[in-house]
Amino acid sequence: GVHGGPNRTFCHMSVVVKEGFLQKRSEHLRLWKTRWVVLTTSSIVCFTDKISLDLEKPFHTEVTAALIFSSIPHVDNSSEGEFIITVGTRQLHFSEPNHVLRDEWIQALRQVHLKAHTIQKTPAFQNKLIDLLKLISSQEDCIRLNEGLILSYDDILSYYTTPGSPSLEMFTLSKELGRMSYAIIPSESTNQLTDTEEIRAFYEKNKRNDDPNCQLMWRMANQSLFSNIVSSLQYHYSAPFPSLSIGVRNSRTKFLLNFGDMSVHAFSIFEVVTLGCNGISSIALAQIETEVFVSLSKFQSWQSVTFPKLLVTPTSRVLHSIARALAEQDVVSLAYKGDSTGHVIQEDGGDWVVFDGEDVKTGVTGPHRVT
Repeated sequence: GVHGGPNRTFCHMSVVVKEGFLQKRSEHLRLWKTRWVVLTTSSIVCFTDKISLDLEKPFHTEVTAALIFSSIPHVDNSSEGEFIITVGTRQLHFSEPNHVLRDEWIQALRQVHLKAHTIQKTPAFQNKLIDLLKLISSQEDCIRLNEGLILSYDDILSYYTTPGSPSLEMFTLSKELGRMSYAIIPSESTNQLTDTEEIRAFYEKNKRNDDPNCQLMWRMANQSLFSNIVSSLQYHYSAPFPSLSIGVRNSRTKFLLNFGDMSVHAFSIFEVVTLGCNGISSIALAQIETEVFVSLSKFQSWQSVTFPKLLVTPTSRVLHSIARALAEQDVVSLAYKGDSTGHVIQEDGGDWVVFDGEDVKTGVTGPHRVT
């Protein structure tokens, strides 16, 4: 429109993100002219002069260009002071010689980009989230998951005894003992030792024991013993839904070392979570109790996963909220990689938490088979 009453109404109905004077290049003659630019959550509109968005006031300035964000807008820093907005096949060229003001505009445009991406992606994420929760809630799927936990006693023994394997004995004592729950049953007693200092004293007293199985038990008594379960859970729930960025993290763990029958019985609760980063919190979707048992005297082992417990109520409102967070997270992941125009939306770092942070940093792995 020449005098833009409807365009001003459209700006008024949208949320104004930023407005101000910019140099704009004409689309046909490619001449640079000063324009009053209004950026909203759904469009960018250029006027010949400064306007008021108050609908009660007279409006006498001409609309020179309007770009409706029918798809996700992209911003490209093409040259010194210049930036380009692209929607579909159409482009608008702007210039601001003041770097501070220019960066403010680019940041505002990127906020619109992120919001548009989030709105566009949320419905698809919600559908995939529903499918994931159905999978987690399936009794038949839990049975299949347990059937896939194939790890023999020989596999476990080989990992901890093969020359060159990591000696995790001191890792158990220095790292895990202080942050997990441990109980020790000495060979000469049925009373359990649960106090951290008592357990350390027991270790110091018995570390010169000639029985290699004693050292082997200390090597096993950390999260490396759950590596097969973790990799299975991670693959089982993330592989069918790669865009959801689903991870598995440890919630709490307990180890029972019985030096009477030379066995390690470990219990761990894991959570299936969305992977949070860069200010976006992870969301726990389900909780799974797991067990690993190794008997060095009977040369046997087993592991199991219980039926998952949902930690979210799958109502439409809750699912939409989680799906929106997943879409925002997807935007952040694009920001790390750079979007399709090659610019980096955000440069702040963030950690993807797939397993317990301490284990990631120390590189602790364990006996596992990945199929």
